Amino acid sequence: MRSPLEYGLSKAAYDYKETERQLSVKHTTLCGLVKSGRLRKTKVGRRTIFRAVDIADFLAESQLENAR
Repeated sequence: MRSPLEYGLSKAAYDYKETERQLSVKHTTLCGLVKSGRLRKTKVGRRTIFRAVDIADFLAESQLENAR
């Protein structure tokens, strides 16, 4: 597991808009990543958040795929 700080993620969790900005993707792309299981989301009450550790794991996995 990579540290979120290695990817410039200073907060513990991000909402949809913040995650879209962090990953430089559009909303439909982010929804597709969640639907495919590549990126994990978490519900807190009525809010949906993306934990920084889950974003870091996604980014690390993406780097491995690109290196192959």
